[in-house]
Amino acid sequence: MAFGIVLAIAVLACGSAAVEAKDHVPAIARTLYIDCERGEGGDGSLARPLTTLAAANERTLGAGDRLLLRRGTRCTGTLAPHGNGAPGKPILIGAYGDAHAPLPRIDAGGANAAVALADQSHVIVEDLELTNAGNPQGLHRGVHLASVAGIAADITLRRLNIHDVEGDNSFAKGKPGGGIIGDATNGGRFADVLIEGNTIRDVSRSGIFFTGTTSRDRPAAGQPWPAASTGVVIRGNSAERIQGDGIVALGTIGALLERNVVRHANLGGFDFHSPKRNCAAGIWAWNANRTVIQYNEVSDTHFGPGGKGCDGTGFDIDFNQDETIVQYNTSFHNEGGFVLLCAADAPRRAVVRYNLSIEDGSAFSGVPCSFSGSMNPATMNLNGVLLYNNTFVGSAPRIVPEGDPAFAERVRPFLGTLEFRNNIVFATSPAGPPQPFDCGDRCRNNLFFNMAPHGTAAMVGDPRFLDPTRRGTGLRVAEGYRVQASSPVARAGVPVAAGAFAVVTTDFFGKRISTPPSLGFAEPGR
Repeated sequence: MAFGIVLAIAVLACGSAAVEAKDHVPAIARTLYIDCERGEGGDGSLARPLTTLAAANERTLGAGDRLLLRRGTRCTGTLAPHGNGAPGKPILIGAYGDAHAPLPRIDAGGANAAVALADQSHVIVEDLELTNAGNPQGLHRGVHLASVAGIAADITLRRLNIHDVEGDNSFAKGKPGGGIIGDATNGGRFADVLIEGNTIRDVSRSGIFFTGTTSRDRPAAGQPWPAASTGVVIRGNSAERIQGDGIVALGTIGALLERNVVRHANLGGFDFHSPKRNCAAGIWAWNANRTVIQYNEVSDTHFGPGGKGCDGTGFDIDFNQDETIVQYNTSFHNEGGFVLLCAADAPRRAVVRYNLSIEDGSAFSGVPCSFSGSMNPATMNLNGVLLYNNTFVGSAPRIVPEGDPAFAERVRPFLGTLEFRNNIVFATSPAGPPQPFDCGDRCRNNLFFNMAPHGTAAMVGDPRFLDPTRRGTGLRVAEGYRVQASSPVARAGVPVAAGAFAVVTTDFFGKRISTPPSLGFAEPGR
C-alpha cells in the first residue's frame, strides 16, 4: 500500500511538472510574407502571402519572428507592425526573393512614415526602399522611431534606401521630419540604437535627426542624466541633397556618429535675420553629453541665397552640450565653413582635433546661440572649446562671425579662453586682400602659409604637402595633404592638455603621434 501511494504521488508530481513545462514552452518563431502585387490576400505563408501593409499591421509579432516583403514589388501606405522581440531574438523586418531584384519598396504617399515603430524593442529593419512624397505640409518620414513610455531598446536600422520625402522645411517646426527620425517624448527614451549603412537623399527637412529626450535639464558630462538616451550609434550612412541638417543627435549620452558621408545639406538655408530664417549644418549634436563625431566626410553644405544664409558648416559645436569630440573628419567646400562654434552663457567643453578642411568658407565661424541677458563676452563666450592639430586649406582661410551685428563687431572678446594650437593654415594663393584670422589670446604654435601669421610662436612657411593640388573629396584627396618627412612642421607642436578628453595617440591616418607632436592633422611621411 505504501509503495502504491508513493508511486501515485510520483506520477502526480511528474504530471504536474509536465503541465507546467508545457505552459512555458516558448512559441515557435514565425515568418510572415508580404507581396503587395498578388491579387488575392493570403495567410502570410510563402505560398499565400499577405497582400497589403494593413494586413501585416494587424498581426502581433514576437521574439524571433520575421516579416518579409518580396523584392521587386511595391506597397503603399505605412508599415507599422506590433509586438516586441526579445534579447538575442529580435523581430526582423526585411526582404525575401530574388537577391538580384530591386529592394521591396514602400511608398507612404504623404503619411507620417513609410515604416513606423512605436515603443518597440528588439527590432531590426533592413533592406527596404522607402519614399514618402505627395504632401509638402506637415512632418513626414522614411522611418519614424517613437518612444513615448519607458525605454525602446535594441533597435537596428540598416541598408535602407530612403529618398523623396516631402514635408515641412521650416527651422522651427520641420526638423523632426525627413529620412530617419527618432522621437523620445513624454518621458520616453532609447537604449542601444544602431543606424548603419543607410542611403538617404532628397528629403525634407533632416537626413537623420535623433531626439533622445525632451528633457532640457542637461547636467555636466559625468553626472547622472537618467532621462537621456544611451548607446546611440549612427555609422556608415550616406545623406545627400538634404533640405536641412544632415545628421544630428540630441538628448543623448555618449552618442557615436562615425564614418558617415553628407553632401549638399542645408539646401533650404535662409538669411539669419529674415523671418524665414533657416539654419542647418552637416553633422552636429545638441542637448547632449560626450558625443563623438569622427571619420565623417561632409561636403558642399550650402549657406543661403545671395550669400545671406545661415550656418552652412560641415560641423557644429552648438550650445547645451558638454565634452563633445569632433576628430578625424574631412570637410570639403562647405559654404558656411568647416565648423560653427556657438558662443553661449553656460559652461561646456569641446575639442576639435585632427581634421582636414579644404576650401571651406571659413576655418570656423562664431555665432551667439544662447544667452539670457545682454551680449556680454564675460558670460557669453567660447570658453572650454579647444581646436588643435587641424589642417585648413583654402584660397583665403578666415575666421568669420555670423548673426548679430554686435557680435560681428566685437567677435574677439567672445572667443574667451578658446584655444587654437598646432594647426596648419594654408592659403593656396597670396592674391587678394588679407582675410580676418584673429584666433584669440590662446592662439599658439600654428603655421601660416601665404598669409600673415597670428598668435604667439607662429611659424611662417611652406608645410610641404605631398600634393597640395589635389581637389575633390575622399581619402585620396586627404592623402595629398600629408606633409613630407622634411617638413618644418615635424615635431614643431606643443603638447596639449585635453582636460576631460582622452588624449589621442594617433593622427588622422592612424600613425603614431610624435613627441612633441607635429603640426596639422597628420604626422610627416606615410
